[in-house]
Amino acid sequence: MKNFTILLAIMLTVKLVSAQWIQQNTGYPTNNHNLSDIMFVDQFHGWCVGTEENYGTIDGGNTWESMPNLPHNTNYWVYNSVFFIDQYNGWVSGNYGIYHTNNGGIGSLGTWEEQLHYPGPHFLTNKLLFSDTLNGWLACSVDFLGNYKAEIYKTEDGGLSWIQKFDGFLYGCFLNDIVFSDDLNGWAVGNKIVHSSDGGETWDTISNYPHDYYFSLRITSICFVDSLTGWTVGHTELLPENYSLIYHTSDGGDNWTIQGDTIKDYFLNDITFTDINNGWAVGTNGKIIHTSDGGQNWVPQESGVSTNLRSVCFIDENFGWICGDSLIVLYTENGGIVGLNDHSSIPGKLTIFPNPSKATTKISYELRMKEQATISIRNISGQLLRRIQAGNNKVGIYELNSTEFATGIYFITLITDTGILTEKLIIE
Repeated sequence: MKNFTILLAIMLTVKLVSAQWIQQNTGYPTNNHNLSDIMFVDQFHGWCVGTEENYGTIDGGNTWESMPNLPHNTNYWVYNSVFFIDQYNGWVSGNYGIYHTNNGGIGSLGTWEEQLHYPGPHFLTNKLLFSDTLNGWLACSVDFLGNYKAEIYKTEDGGLSWIQKFDGFLYGCFLNDIVFSDDLNGWAVGNKIVHSSDGGETWDTISNYPHDYYFSLRITSICFVDSLTGWTVGHTELLPENYSLIYHTSDGGDNWTIQGDTIKDYFLNDITFTDINNGWAVGTNGKIIHTSDGGQNWVPQESGVSTNLRSVCFIDENFGWICGDSLIVLYTENGGIVGLNDHSSIPGKLTIFPNPSKATTKISYELRMKEQATISIRNISGQLLRRIQAGNNKVGIYELNSTEFATGIYFITLITDTGILTEKLIIE
């Protein structure tokens, strides 16, 4: 029996080390509700919305709490977009309206105020974006006499009033996403792509976006890191084969080039970049792909699930979250690339003593330079048990009361701006 336990621990350790993303919600895959969008403003405060169920977290996703005061009283109630500018002020939009909170909106004390009411489920898709507490945009598609029409709205008073800035594209045209790289330059995409250079007051169609699959092109997401550098993902629906496509521009959208080979086995739903080099895209069949060279090469990351992944959010190149169907939420604290130690970028030295431990464990570290450090403690299943803000220091020490934890194997991870260190702790 003892040998079996040791073997099981080794197997679980290998699984944890090889896993790149950690599942945060325990209900998957038993729940058939879906999450459409996820947003974090820092390492701890995040929100996700979808069909019927919506959640928020104040501890990085270790626990998720529902938002019962956000209206969802029909089977057709769907929220497509969530956007927060800080831990208190945020908006959500769906097929019945736009709602705002100034206290985080989480739990029974979270409040939501309706700002814009739709008379029915006429909005096919929409995406919210805010630059501050006053200025925001909404890209949507309206059912107009049986055909969907693309529209863009702007607010300058925090959502109290919305003014239409773009009204066009009848006969099956729609918008899925909107992004601004600065106060002036913005883009919106769907089965067309439009650009604004005056803060969203006027919009012009980008006519030179690749038209290889024009009439079946579905651009699902767009991301810009500055006024020149951006990416789109999407797919075509040309029978007998469907394709996913990644396009890149380095001149603000005047010219676009395809990145990587045409993808045939899944659709891409969302893309994000934290800087000009590091980006992630997610899609159907649990697909996650990552680039560290601006999209010249895309490498798969193991999600551990096979469901449809709809939205990805990173606050820096390490901390990221993904949501999708069946209320799936995935989390990484090192960009989705793990190992007991990432020797390509070791920031210093992490020491755990005594190990094995029975009472008090000393976790100490020494870095090459003074920088912000975070210590996380996970069990053999990858569940986050504790996160410690170690401060902005070159050296540090933390005493852990081992008696608070059950006997078993744990992983202590030190995360800094320049790298990650992980060591195994055995508690007897």
